[in-house]
Amino acid sequence: MLKRFSKILIAVGLVLCASAAFATSVTVTATDVTNHSGTPIAPGAYVQVIDSADANAGAPDANGLPQGDTVIEPPVGVTISGGFSGIRNITAGNYVYIRVWENWDGTGTPPVGAYYGTSTPENVGTGFIMLPSGYNPPAFSTTTQYGVTTLNITTTSLAGGTQGVSYSRSVSATGGTAPYTWSISAGSLPAGLSLNASSGLISGTPTGTGTSNFTVQCSDSGAQTDTQALSINIGTAAQPTVTGISPTSGNQGATVPVTISGSNTTWTGGETITVAPDTGITVSNVGGSGTSLTADFVIDATAPLTARTITVSGAQGSATFTVNQNGGGGITVTPSNAYVGQTIVVTGSGFGANPGTITVGGATANPTAWSDNSVTCAVPSGATSGNVVIGADDGAITITAGGVIIDDFEGGSVGSYAQGMADSGYYTYGTGITPDNSTINADGPQASAASHGSRGMNILYSYTSDWGGGWGASVSNRLDLSAYASDTLTFYVNWDGSSNVIKLSLKDANDVVYAASVSNMSLNQAGYHAIQVAGSSLVWDADDPANVQGTLDWSQIVSYGFSYPSQGTNANYQNIDSFYAGTVNFPDGPVVPTGESEVVITQIEPNAGPAGTKFTGIGSGFGNSQGQSVLVFENNTTHTSYQCDVLSWSDTSIEAIVPRLAPAGDYTLKVIRLAIAQGTIQAYESNPAAFKVTSGSSSTGNATIYPNPFNPRSADPTHNTATIGYNTNATVIGIYIYDATARLAYHQTTSDQVSTTWDGKDMNGNHVADGLYILRVVNEENKSLISKGKILVIKQ
Repeated sequence: MLKRFSKILIAVGLVLCASAAFATSVTVTATDVTNHSGTPIAPGAYVQVIDSADANAGAPDANGLPQGDTVIEPPVGVTISGGFSGIRNITAGNYVYIRVWENWDGTGTPPVGAYYGTSTPENVGTGFIMLPSGYNPPAFSTTTQYGVTTLNITTTSLAGGTQGVSYSRSVSATGGTAPYTWSISAGSLPAGLSLNASSGLISGTPTGTGTSNFTVQCSDSGAQTDTQALSINIGTAAQPTVTGISPTSGNQGATVPVTISGSNTTWTGGETITVAPDTGITVSNVGGSGTSLTADFVIDATAPLTARTITVSGAQGSATFTVNQNGGGGITVTPSNAYVGQTIVVTGSGFGANPGTITVGGATANPTAWSDNSVTCAVPSGATSGNVVIGADDGAITITAGGVIIDDFEGGSVGSYAQGMADSGYYTYGTGITPDNSTINADGPQASAASHGSRGMNILYSYTSDWGGGWGASVSNRLDLSAYASDTLTFYVNWDGSSNVIKLSLKDANDVVYAASVSNMSLNQAGYHAIQVAGSSLVWDADDPANVQGTLDWSQIVSYGFSYPSQGTNANYQNIDSFYAGTVNFPDGPVVPTGESEVVITQIEPNAGPAGTKFTGIGSGFGNSQGQSVLVFENNTTHTSYQCDVLSWSDTSIEAIVPRLAPAGDYTLKVIRLAIAQGTIQAYESNPAAFKVTSGSSSTGNATIYPNPFNPRSADPTHNTATIGYNTNATVIGIYIYDATARLAYHQTTSDQVSTTWDGKDMNGNHVADGLYILRVVNEENKSLISKGKILVIKQ
């Protein structure tokens, strides 16, 4: 604590008037006043004689005046030099005290940090008081710095520690003027610990045990100090202990991956594992982390069938491992080479009627089918090449690197949910999906696979109302796809011929859903073909009302989905097969082209304009010609794709015209590069880029026709029909096409109020001759003309 101003006398003098309403004359005396350092106060120190209604001295306000009390002295001019004495008029019955400022002259406002001393308030009473002989004047109360709070150590206790274990705790303080300086003023810290003088951190590794008592001191830059008695108890470190081993047995002739568990330990893999007796068992590949120690037990084919005691260097306790006779239930794994996520079938005997534990390459798997002699599961994330273990039996498996199978539709990754099995299975949502939720597990995977095994998903989608629907699956084991977040997602599709798009989604364990749209132009290729989507194209799905806001945890994928946000219908089933991340090549299926560069759009200039605007797309991986790739211009609301008139094309730049038939709205642009390898078509989609069509084509007058001229015999499906665009409110529209002799070559009626198509054939189904044809679009209800135009047919 700071030193005190000393020897302040407040003596009460003659009462001038006994009434409380009048003042009392008092003699106020201060002698031998010292500063905060204990030396005599400097000449000229400023004094305030203060009248107070109570015994509490008011603290200085922003102007240096006592809060709630009255200064009798004028603001400037009253000073002392070592002492002060004077007669002052104080309200009868009130208290009087003086305040001496060490480094403020009473002008302006006190500087922050200025020292001042305050005497104890004395009651003036109502009469004349005689001072007793030998009276000792009261001293000032604690000297204070203006604008500075009292320094106070707030830490009152410290947690104990453990011998040999790193210790770190801080002491703290409030008030005073930073910075603080910390020290030990009495006693000592436990051996091995030290106090940081600047931060107050007590840290180190204790080398002994017992309780250490000490006093910590804090000093601030204003010379305030405070102390606090503390203690730290250091206990004895807990002894590392072996608590168990898994599995507890293995067959003769097998290599068994085991995990030894412990407590009070931080194993690193440098420990020695001892097997006693060690005859027939060799320990290899020792590794450790925290409380788990892993190793391979290589068991000789003739190892004695005895229980072994397993110990670990530096740890107490032990575990028991038993060697079983080979041939008493050995298992077969099919296939013996598999990717993470791929279905494996384990056959043997004695597995039991109820589901038990199965480990694949050291990782626990959730089975989707279990019987006494057969278990089906998917290879879990974290599995390494080694053994598949059920009870005391095992069989070898090799894990193939490069990719993760999300669903191969053979029953292991998803399967049909049954009591006691993994909580997985296929499901539908929304409307228009066949089979529905009650039958999709049984009727969805059918004999329609393209790339692996015998089954693929067989789905019929029919738009009925609202936005439509979709289907998906919860996987049996959470999948770690973090290595593929910027790689590719691939699935095989045999499309139904509809105009629908697909929205592909992944969900993590926190219910965060990320999705990417796959265009119809990619889907609607002939037969089964591969679709590849960049993992970086998946973004948070704002369309899903149940989606939790957040970042997708690619290491904890629990389900996937195929949604149909568009409204096209078709009577055909669609087939989807082998959905995976990264590079997966099945030995019994088509090979996806590898080494292809990613398709990336980096800029669209301009990114807004009316139908017919010329724009340029900049990026990479577009392909060297339009025939190798496709430019998609898709409406975000209707999901209708429009054909762009491409002016120039290179691998890094595309110049094109906004489709003349595109109505105003928001659109997504994508570049789809097509490739063929060993008969498999690959559609690799770019990231989506945004474009806004600010206005559509004219609603009346000339019809918009594209392409024009066109070739009905062209092998290019985007150029062998002419799209006729118009705009009308009529409910029945007539399309009339006449040849040069004014003979009606073609007529149809439609209810489409925006556009229709003509394939260049007459009403008998024959291609018309080359030449110029006259178009009339008519309101069939009143035979009024809606639009007109000319179409040039060239079949070269």
